[in-house]
Amino acid sequence: MIISGSIRLYIAPTMLPFVYVATVVLFLLGILQVLRSTQKDMEGFFCDCGEDHSMNGSPLTKIVIYSIIY
Repeated sequence: MIISGSIRLYIAPTMLPFVYVATVVLFLLGILQVLRSTQKDMEGFFCDCGEDHSMNGSPLTKIVIYSIIY
């Protein structure tokens, strides 16, 4: 809707800067989450419950799975 310009039909013109900023911030946070999920060194992510919470597979597999979820 932002790319086509139809967002103006749903959002007041004074709120458009907030929509653009939120879009950029959420996009960057999504990229950060994908990068964090594909790291091999997962130090600092232990919950001390005795279970292995890491996702198995190649980085490409992890990126595909996270792109489907998000």
